[in-house]
Amino acid sequence: MSKENTTNYKIKIANNLDDVSAYWPDGYHQETSQFSFMIFQTLPFLKAWSASYGKQLNAQVLLVEIYDQNDKPLLFIPFALFKKFGVLYLTFPDEGVADYNAPIIFHHQKQWSKQEAEDLLSSVISALPDFDILSLPKMPEFIDDEINPLFHLCKQDHKEQGHYMRLNSTWENIQKNLHRGKNTRQKQRQLQRLGVLKYVVAQNYAQAESILASLIKQKQHRFEQTYVPGFKEHPEKQIFFEEATKEFLKCGHLHLCALTLNDSIIATLWGLRQQHAYYGMMISYDAENWGKFSPGMVLHYYLLRDLYEQGVTKLDLGIGDEAWKTGLCAFSTKLRDHNAAYSLRGSIILQCIHFIEKARKTWLWRRIRPLKWVILRAIKR
Repeated sequence: MSKENTTNYKIKIANNLDDVSAYWPDGYHQETSQFSFMIFQTLPFLKAWSASYGKQLNAQVLLVEIYDQNDKPLLFIPFALFKKFGVLYLTFPDEGVADYNAPIIFHHQKQWSKQEAEDLLSSVISALPDFDILSLPKMPEFIDDEINPLFHLCKQDHKEQGHYMRLNSTWENIQKNLHRGKNTRQKQRQLQRLGVLKYVVAQNYAQAESILASLIKQKQHRFEQTYVPGFKEHPEKQIFFEEATKEFLKCGHLHLCALTLNDSIIATLWGLRQQHAYYGMMISYDAENWGKFSPGMVLHYYLLRDLYEQGVTKLDLGIGDEAWKTGLCAFSTKLRDHNAAYSLRGSIILQCIHFIEKARKTWLWRRIRPLKWVILRAIKR
């Protein structure tokens, strides 16, 4: 569908991935001099999301393209519209699998002021179908060196941050500053004494499929050990990684690696490459048989050396304030959220969500929450 408003912007909206303009980053032709973007807004990511989470949610994908009066692209924003808690949500295609949400910014546009960003969002909303809640979570202030205009609208800090390492030093300095580096190398030597230890990066679909199968199995075991919902409760998450593996392998941005001992996979890491940046999205290891050797940390060490040798300057472990991330990463990306109600029902739901979020911070909630999944799994058995 295509709509235009009467402001200074021309707004076009595609509800099919095949109908977007040729400007949209497709993973194959990355004209970085033309625009700034993150890999979570590319067509391969959106295709994998639509086939998994989008299908499960019965979501309508709305790909917004904003042009000036001379038809020069200014800003592209991917949205998803779906029903949740009985109301219609307009948000980013995410549901937990995009580390960062942001628009695609074209370089010939001057920096956006807060008022311009507000006017732009108002124009976009007027061109979209009706909804109850606008939710724009996990937005960074910058995309590359460009200021994210939607960040101006955010009044709430996200509950967690993104964490990353810089690899633009010497390898000696990187090793010296590596958290638990000496212990990790000791674990590496212990594993090497037990057999042939290899670092493997998937080069074709057969290798990727094998590593992904191990990752799913190891991760599901960990989910069950820690009493949190996993792939069995949310099959759309597994489908997403299966589809994303295919899509990103085709365009060369998949980095799926494993640590093997005597040809058996003992740790895996699923990540994406975008030029000189790497995004680690899911790591797993065989905790039952090899946990005492910290195979995940050993795999991360091999990955670090591999990326450094390839000229990658940023290793991003994504959102989450887990101790292992904060220990490894010296730098963080501050993220903010924008939530707004556009109907009475939406306002009521937002107030309820706010109340639940406060309750989740209490001691009692943290104690009883794992019991939910213990009971549900027992019932299913």
